[in-house]
Amino acid sequence: MSSTTLQGQQQSLPLSSSDLEILKEWMLQISVSWVLCGINVTLVLTILCAIFLSEQKRLSKPQLILFALVALMFIVTIGSAVLNTQFILLDMTTSGYNVPNIAEIEQQTVDLEIASLILDRLNYVIGDGIVIWRAWILFPGNRLVKAILTMAIIASFVGAGTDAGF
Repeated sequence: MSSTTLQGQQQSLPLSSSDLEILKEWMLQISVSWVLCGINVTLVLTILCAIFLSEQKRLSKPQLILFALVALMFIVTIGSAVLNTQFILLDMTTSGYNVPNIAEIEQQTVDLEIASLILDRLNYVIGDGIVIWRAWILFPGNRLVKAILTMAIIASFVGAGTDAGF
């Protein structure tokens, strides 16, 4: 077999520098998204240990709400990481030769990107809600602080909703 390409087949060549840069970027994106999942696992396990090691017979509502929100953040983070990984794997198919159905792949790419962005914004709002809720507890009688925190959570919802909408 000679070094020329066969009919309908691409000759195998080493990767170019631009291909290697794209691969490095994909690997970095996947690594960062799964590292964030690992951080959330640590957070969930820490809260579980704190709940089980407490000497209370019955958990209070704030403890249950905190655990539920952190567990929801964990689920959303896993979903976002899976969607990001799927997006990159789908994007890899468009970089090759003889892409089977480019219109279908582009539509799936757009759908994955939209879903990933919505999950990211949801995670952002949940995190802001936890922080604002904890600050609310620290200042139970201060109306000024409560008004500022209320405006902050409303701004967080509006900003995340507007960003997800665009």
